[in-house]
Amino acid sequence: MKKLFTILSLMILTSFSIFSQESTFAIKDWHRLENKTVALDCDWDFYYGRFVPYGSKVRPDLKVKIPHHWNDYKIDELNNLKEGKGAGTFRLKITNLRPNTKYSFLTYKAALSAFEVYADDNLIFKSGEINEDFRKTKMQQYMNLAEFSSDAKGCVTLTFFVSNYEYRKGGLQRTIKIQESKSYKEKFFRKLIVYDLVGGTLITIIIYSFILFGLEKQKTHLYLALFVLSIFLRIFTESYPVIKYFFPLIPYHIMLRLEYIALFFAPGVFTLYVNSLNKNIFKNVNALLLASPAFVFLLLDIALPIITLNRLVPIMQIWCFISITINLIFIIINACKEKNMITYTTLFTIIIIGFGTFTNIMYTRGVDLFNGHEFLPESFALYGMCQTILLAWIQNKNREKVTELNNYLEEVNKAYYRFVPKEFLKFLSKKDITELNAGELHSAKMAILSADIRNFTTISEQLTETKVFEMLNSYLKKIAPIIRKNNGIIEKYLGDGIIAIFPESAESALVCSIEMQEQMIQLRKEFVEKELPKIKIGIGVHYGNVTIGTGGNRERISEVSISKDIDITVKAEASTKTYQRPIIVTKPVLIAALKEAKLQNRSLNFSGSRVKTNDNSELFYIYNDITGKAL
Repeated sequence: MKKLFTILSLMILTSFSIFSQESTFAIKDWHRLENKTVALDCDWDFYYGRFVPYGSKVRPDLKVKIPHHWNDYKIDELNNLKEGKGAGTFRLKITNLRPNTKYSFLTYKAALSAFEVYADDNLIFKSGEINEDFRKTKMQQYMNLAEFSSDAKGCVTLTFFVSNYEYRKGGLQRTIKIQESKSYKEKFFRKLIVYDLVGGTLITIIIYSFILFGLEKQKTHLYLALFVLSIFLRIFTESYPVIKYFFPLIPYHIMLRLEYIALFFAPGVFTLYVNSLNKNIFKNVNALLLASPAFVFLLLDIALPIITLNRLVPIMQIWCFISITINLIFIIINACKEKNMITYTTLFTIIIIGFGTFTNIMYTRGVDLFNGHEFLPESFALYGMCQTILLAWIQNKNREKVTELNNYLEEVNKAYYRFVPKEFLKFLSKKDITELNAGELHSAKMAILSADIRNFTTISEQLTETKVFEMLNSYLKKIAPIIRKNNGIIEKYLGDGIIAIFPESAESALVCSIEMQEQMIQLRKEFVEKELPKIKIGIGVHYGNVTIGTGGNRERISEVSISKDIDITVKAEASTKTYQRPIIVTKPVLIAALKEAKLQNRSLNFSGSRVKTNDNSELFYIYNDITGKAL
């Protein structure tokens, strides 16, 4: 019995000595702290529901590892703490530091949700308003460094007074990592600059995507902009809160709301983005319905009090992983069916985003998976690079399609313009054939030319149908370019005849008629070689009123020209047979041509004479040296 009493006494004394002994962390090599951080990953003294000042001999309630959330312990019975609500003290003595040297550590979310930090009995940092009556806590966080100095023996005691009411967890949120101030500050500002550059790049992508959406109205750009914005907010309000550094007065509850956006809104817009890239991925599922919880959570983020909203975060995290998993499943299924760049890139990017999101959530929960590092910024940087490559590939494919379509449309337009000349559209003040509607018309004075093959019926009866078409096409290929060269418009083909109009110049019509006859001299030589008849044409030219327009209905429209002066032109052309002249023109067209020449202070460069007619009508034939001799 005496032996048992001795053992129990020793156990009690040992237990008392353990709790009486101050928690201490001894630095193995202070030289390491010159360039690297050291995590204070040992036991800390923890006091429930009270602020215990430095130097107090009060025994701690627990020895705890950091990160430490007092939610994890059944302490409700002691101080009625619940869902992170409460107050407490964390203390650790650090030894073997370089004597009389300044050290620093990062403060943002070191503790939740308000805290003060003391080095021995000196206040070195304050965030928000703490109170042992945790209901009076005013939460706030700052993105900065806390600085303290070791004493002459290389020792210092760090004390955290923490209180929390609104956040769902209370206590020290992250492992405290210290380093010599000079090198830590340099590293801090270097990292700040790097994140500024990253942030600037992301903002550029966001603005550029919004601009593209405004210009092109493609939802792909909108979804990408919103997704990048969501991740941007997560990185710069939680992973490395640069926003808080530059705008320290932003209320902490606003920072929390911005931080939560990536948890629930980003998966939703990512789903819509993936669907807009490839409609086949969610072919049998409504992508908008799948993404709809994101918009519900967004409304909750805006409307709910932070004390309620914060407690929905675990549900948001579950939704985030479920959304990523569903996307991944559908993308894998689609990848098995469609082997293309979009599917494979989307599959790869959702895997890296899922990994980055997982490490980020574990990091915020204090789970030290990768030496306290989370890979959301890196995964998103890789995602951005992949999306840039993907969009460039899509853009190139679209460019190839547009080029192919343009080439096709160019050929189609050429085909259309064989039936409706560009000049006709210009005459009606239309830019494109698609602008034409039935019933549009325009009237003006202009020169009219009529050309016809003489004795065509007799000649055709002596040839096969193939030879007739060969003869006609050879003739038109030579004549049509001459009309266009002289700014004429072929108004219609009449079998072996042509009606052309010249809106700009009467003289051009006369010059064109002479050039046409010159071309016929050369064409007859070619016809002899092809064993085709040596055809001749008669040309009549007149000047008068012409009305050109469109007739028909919505389904079928055609070019229509109405003018009694066209009939006069045709009669002038018919008289070439009667008077045996290759070109016969009327007096009005000669008068118009002479006026044009007079305005330019020159004379006409061809000759002409009046035709002796049987009915005293005023007709003239024109010629130059070549046509005068050969025809």
